[in-house]
Order: sequence, then C-alpha cells, then structure tokens
Amino acid sequence: MSLARVLLVLLAILAPAVQADPPALAGPSVEAPIQARSTLVRWDYAGRLVLLDSSAEEAAIALLELTREQKERVLEIVAERAAIFDKVIITSIDLFQRFESADESKNGAQMLDLLGQFTERLGPLTRRGSLFDEVYSVLPREQAMRFARLVDEYHWALLRDARRAAELENRSFDAVQAALQIRGQEMLRAIERSLERSTVAGEREFEELLEKLDLKPESEQTIRAMATDFAARTNLNPTKAQTLVFVVQVLAELEPGERAKVVRKIIEINREDRRAARQAEERLRESGDTMSDEPMPDDEPMADSGG
Repeated sequence: MSLARVLLVLLAILAPAVQADPPALAGPSVEAPIQARSTLVRWDYAGRLVLLDSSAEEAAIALLELTREQKERVLEIVAERAAIFDKVIITSIDLFQRFESADESKNGAQMLDLLGQFTERLGPLTRRGSLFDEVYSVLPREQAMRFARLVDEYHWALLRDARRAAELENRSFDAVQAALQIRGQEMLRAIERSLERSTVAGEREFEELLEKLDLKPESEQTIRAMATDFAARTNLNPTKAQTLVFVVQVLAELEPGERAKVVRKIIEINREDRRAARQAEERLRESGDTMSDEPMPDDEPMADSGG
C-alpha cells in the first residue's frame, strides 16, 4: 500500500489542526443572508467537482468584502499558519519516509509512534485552533457568515462528489468513511502545497544568490548540479554539519576569485541572519511574550478519533 493510501485516514485525525472540519453529515449553511451568489463550487462536464488549488478557507477569503485593514489581518493569520506548517512539514520529511518503510514492513507500532511525533510537531497549530475558526473570529459578522457559507458549501460539494464517484464505480457509499477520506485527502493536499511553497522559495533564493555571485557559466552549472544532488540527499532539510560539508565541496570546485565571492556572500548572509535574530529577540522581550513550553492540550486531534 502506498504512503498516500496509508496516511489518508490517519491524517484525517490531524486535519482540524490545519483546516476546517468538513460538515459531512449536514447540508450547507443557510444562516447567511441572501446576496450575490459567489461560490467556490464548480462542476466539470462529467459532473465532477473541480478541486481548489488552495484550502477552502483561503479561497473563500478572496471572495469576501473586507476593508484593507481587515484583509491584512486575515492574510496575516494565513501567513503565520503557513509558516508554521511549512516548517513542520520540511522537518518531517524523514518521518514520512520512515512511515512508508513501517507500512511496507507492517509495523503498526512504529507507524503509530511516527504519527504521534508528527502530531506533537503540529502543536503550535493545534493550540491555535483550526484555520476556519481563527479567520472566522476576526471577521465582521456579515462577512463571517458569508465565509462560513462559502466553506461549508464547498465541503458539502466534496461529499456529493464522493457519492458521485461511488456511483460511477458501482460501489457502496458510506458518508462517515467518505468524510474521513475527504479530510485525509485535504491534509495530503496541504502537505503537497507546503512542499511546493518551500521548494519554490528555495529555488528563488538560490537563483538570486547565483545572480549576485556572477560566476562563470561552467562554475554555475557545476553548483546547480551539486545543489540538486544535495537537496535530494538531505530531503531539503540538511543539518548544519551537512550544510558545512556542502559549502566546502562547492568552494573546492571554484576558482580562487569565485571562491572569494562566495565566502564574502556567506559572511554577509550570516551577518544578516544574526541581525534579524537579534531584532526578533528584542521584539519578543518588548512584548513580554515567550514561547509556550506547556504540554499538548488534552483535546488535541489525536484524542478525537473523528475530529
């Protein structure tokens, strides 16, 4: 069984930490006032739902009528959560690979242990609540109701689409099982989007660095090949020791003048990182805020088998 198939139901348990809970056994919300029928739901010619490229919550935000200040606050929440989630995912690639190995060897105990580790890493998000709840709480009443209608309507359409798929494949349909599968699939798509964001950001930074270094074409080609291999070997999440070895290997491939450029750039980047870290620490002290070291709450998603 593939990693995606195994994770599907298990990730459904964790889905509320990242997204809203699909109202699988209830119809779309009807409390929103009648207004322009903007919707996230689109059906193709085969009668199948056109899936969104983002979460339903993010797509719904784009259809709300908000002031600039309100929209900035909402997008700030989305960005904060995405940054936390991206960090969790990029540092959990090894867990996913070990999970796949455990699945292949039918090691259920190890699979549960790895899932527990992943759940613990999601702590900063589970403590905040779902994306839906966090966005809903800062919206003005009318737009909050519209937001709920848009998201509920899309989640209801997901369930209708699952029923349609069962009919086309001539198999029985179970609403509860379909709801779990939908949540698992939503989580998998969230992970895929996270990896894509991290990869694109890394590629952009890498391209900007090469442009600033202005190396010879041959040297640039060599570094690109080395970087591609390095990213694959370290799963995009190298340790400091691995990074140091990689830098030394890159320097060894360059000519003396190019080597000096790279060293100067590394020093510049490290200086900027230290300055940013100091500024963040100062802001933290000024706000009197500290990172929470408290254990996961008792009502974390793992304790709720149905979400």
